[in-house]
Amino acid sequence: MSTLDNEKLIHEVSRSSCIWNPSHTQHNDRIFIAQQWERIGDQLNVSGENAKKRFKNLRDQFRLELKKVPTGRAGDPDLPLDQYRKLQNEFLVIEKQRLEIEERRSREEKDSDRMFLLSLLDSVKTLQPRRAHVFRIKVQQLLYEAQYSEDFDLTTTTIKTEKQQQQ
Repeated sequence: MSTLDNEKLIHEVSRSSCIWNPSHTQHNDRIFIAQQWERIGDQLNVSGENAKKRFKNLRDQFRLELKKVPTGRAGDPDLPLDQYRKLQNEFLVIEKQRLEIEERRSREEKDSDRMFLLSLLDSVKTLQPRRAHVFRIKVQQLLYEAQYSEDFDLTTTTIKTEKQQQQ
């Protein structure tokens, strides 16, 4: 889920007080609560179970961040509302950054060209330095020809076997 989805999830859960308010008359009605999670999931285009898990994860992360805030001595007033809201905003910023990193990694894993080039890396590292340089030059030449040569034809590109090279 993106940060926007997280904000929408939090908004939808806040609208369903039966989920989070233990004094609500339907708070202990499991069927009704399950229906509310399904409704929230439908709003976010995920299953109700996934919405519930995501919200619990966000809530747990928020509680962990809240514990990091120093508490006062006995008799000191509780955390002021503006500090509490500031902490909530900081948490959302951190969560947004985490999700952006996750999304970038996901995009990178789906990039077939990137994955192909990474698959060559181990083999290139086994080459002696001079051969590695020649390999890089040839790859760059091939790429240049593929990009800019009007008569570039893959059918004419051949790879010689060891026997062909010896002849």
